[in-house]
Amino acid sequence: MGPDPTDRAHSGPMRDQEPTDGVLTYRLEIRGPLPAVAREELHRRFGQVEVRSTGPRTVVAGLMVDQAALRSMLGLLWDVGCEVQLLQATVAVRRRDRGEES
Repeated sequence: MGPDPTDRAHSGPMRDQEPTDGVLTYRLEIRGPLPAVAREELHRRFGQVEVRSTGPRTVVAGLMVDQAALRSMLGLLWDVGCEVQLLQATVAVRRRDRGEES
């Protein structure tokens, strides 16, 4: 019998890779404008989160320390009626010898 396919959903994005000093950066695209109250709450809860509205979409980008924070952000967006059309995660790996990101 093979591995449980549901196991991957709870294990995080780098389960099969070597541990790193990586930090996940998330970027979300939302249909339409972000309500002002949601914008204020995002900044209050998550600090320096970039919010840009361009025409029919809004981009929310910023650094998340863990998936619980991401889930909280998605919950907030859901609560104010936003439709998330894209969620993109990028790993920035810190070089251990100089503390730089690549």
